[in-house]
Amino acid sequence: MTEWGHIEAFLAAQVAAEPGHLEASLAFAARAWRRPLVADERAAILASYRDDRAEGAKHGPAFRAALARVLSSPWFLYRVEQPATGPRWQPVSGDELATRLSFLLWDSIPDDELRAKAAKLHELAVLEEQLHRMLKHGRMRGMAEEFGARWLGVRDFAANHGRSLKHFPEFTPELRDALAEEPVRFFEELFINDQPVADVIAADAVVVNDVLAKHYGIPGVTGPQWRRVEKVSAYGRGGFLGFGAVIAKQSAAARTSPIKRGAWLVQVLGERLPKVPPDVTPLPETPPSGLSVREITERHRADSKCAGCHVRVDPYGRAMERFDAIGRLRPASELKPGDTKGTLRDGTEFDDIAGLRNYFAGPRREDLLRTLARKLTGYALGRAVMTSDRKLIDEVTKTMASGLLADCRQYDGLPVRRSKVIRMPTDWKSVVRRP
Repeated sequence: MTEWGHIEAFLAAQVAAEPGHLEASLAFAARAWRRPLVADERAAILASYRDDRAEGAKHGPAFRAALARVLSSPWFLYRVEQPATGPRWQPVSGDELATRLSFLLWDSIPDDELRAKAAKLHELAVLEEQLHRMLKHGRMRGMAEEFGARWLGVRDFAANHGRSLKHFPEFTPELRDALAEEPVRFFEELFINDQPVADVIAADAVVVNDVLAKHYGIPGVTGPQWRRVEKVSAYGRGGFLGFGAVIAKQSAAARTSPIKRGAWLVQVLGERLPKVPPDVTPLPETPPSGLSVREITERHRADSKCAGCHVRVDPYGRAMERFDAIGRLRPASELKPGDTKGTLRDGTEFDDIAGLRNYFAGPRREDLLRTLARKLTGYALGRAVMTSDRKLIDEVTKTMASGLLADCRQYDGLPVRRSKVIRMPTDWKSVVRRP
């Protein structure tokens, strides 16, 4: 065959492949929209391509334009669910349930196996099979990042840590990234290994690499690989209270902040605080000579406009004063007697991070779990939590109290639809509700 013959054969092969490309675009649309296409949708995608070709566009540009229309469709951009046909809740479709499960556990679209089993997901045995498979999959990192790290407020720690590099030159990019990674690794291990929910509050273990272990003062850890290390309470670690990223995020740029840390913990317990009065003078970035952060906080608390909140906030923050602004344990020489002691309005006292952790794991355990359950419920359903979800939240809280993080099989909230359409962006924090 001549050179020109080869070119003609190549061009003919390209043309012959075009119908296959179009079929592939329809399969892509079904995957992107997370459900089978109806006949009208298939026809519309093909018609958009043919209209562009009729106007003189070549195959490549027309094909890319068709894909662009698929990716700009509300069916891709939003998690769209059809409304129930009557006034009562009804089961979601298999494809909608597959999408809920996939975004809950993987923060992504269903894979081929889940899509193939979608029609049978309402069967308990099939649902259990898929849950177990998905929980062991590496894509569980999606939930660890988007639920676990976001619940703790450190999802964006690497980009928005707020640390003063002038005061903390040892806060290197490697340390920053390790601190940001720790909560993700912790939750990923928690989910995949089905560990008890109590570990979130008071695990006597961490998941670290050599950089983070050195920062925490934990000996015997070498190499960049992440691993679980037990018996770390002596180093102030264990549970979410010991995450360096959390501690640093709830600090001022160059010093500790009992107020920020305490206010954050009040919210973790499900309580609300009023807005800060507009005329309150902020604390200095650097305490005056001879004064500890606790002492300047007490002066601030003497303002009658501030006292009502600080009596709730400060005790929790004081108990975390052992940690500096980048999450390290502070040397004893930096602390004055009483710096780490907190007394609540009801007279409850605790001292240091160990006392605070015991308080959270004991008297306030159910309050913390209820807040976690509320967050998990909203995340699982992909929308804001409503009053009608109270029963579901109670069930999730009860399951957590029994030791499990959650068991989706027990709750009727995941596989049912409401009597109104709820369109949900793939970013779970934003919700658009349609009548």
